[in-house]
Amino acid sequence: MRLSPDRIFLAELRRNEAWEYLNSLNTGHPGSITTTHANNALQTFEHVATLIKKSEVGRQLEMKMIKLVLYTTIDVILFFKNRKLIEVFYDPVFIKSKLI
Repeated sequence: MRLSPDRIFLAELRRNEAWEYLNSLNTGHPGSITTTHANNALQTFEHVATLIKKSEVGRQLEMKMIKLVLYTTIDVILFFKNRKLIEVFYDPVFIKSKLI
């Protein structure tokens, strides 16, 4: 990223931009926020992995690799329902178990 942003904000992950967004998070820019739709906090990993798999780049990647990048990039997931915070996912032990 040439302009060296302090933070990266994206309104909503819906399509092919999912991989580009994830890739941009691994360029040394701390902190980022985006939204997406999922049934619960943990399901967000599956949903974003599916979005990435549908992209041109994602079709060439194995799902295992996509999830590895997700697990090592996303630290916290907040799940809202009817505008209320329902669930917070922050579990370094879970993430570490997925990396083995």
